[in-house]
Amino acid sequence: MRFYTLAVAWILVAIVVAHLLVPAPYDWTQNSISELAAQGYGRAWIMRLGFIGFGALISFGAVRRVAVNPRRNWPEIGVLIYGLAILLSGVFSTAPFQPGVGYSRSEENLHSLMATGAGIGLSLAMLCCGLLEQRRTPRIIHLAALALTLLLSSLFGAFPAVAGITQRALYIVGFGWLIYLDTIVNTESNKNNHA
Repeated sequence: MRFYTLAVAWILVAIVVAHLLVPAPYDWTQNSISELAAQGYGRAWIMRLGFIGFGALISFGAVRRVAVNPRRNWPEIGVLIYGLAILLSGVFSTAPFQPGVGYSRSEENLHSLMATGAGIGLSLAMLCCGLLEQRRTPRIIHLAALALTLLLSSLFGAFPAVAGITQRALYIVGFGWLIYLDTIVNTESNKNNHA
């Protein structure tokens, strides 16, 4: 089963539903996806469920893939870190996007820590997969995904007026890379089964 692809589908549904129901102060070009699960926001449960389900599916998929072929898939331990951090970012929410709403700064700090951990875990997985890959095209894809992730991460904080757009581009790169991992593993499995 393609757990990474299933996880991406899960969170995309949550993101779309959360965007359809978000009130006017939220601006998708400036506000982050995490703010759809912000403290004090009545419909935050939608995105929290999205993060928790996504993180659980990613984590389960990573554990399963490493267990099936530890020698080849050990770099996906970074994907496990990413999944667990995203899951926990659904438990610990960011500050409210609506003015005048009280919130816990310590919970916001935990959310920020989890978001940073997710980025580090995914970047490490991309790097290890790229460096260990023997085939040229997959190596280029892994390292290009890493380069885009690092570039977009640096732009995220540098241009707050378009931080929402930058973060969504970052999500697209990560989601695409996870689906690619599912695709190449299933393609290789089918080749091995027919050999």
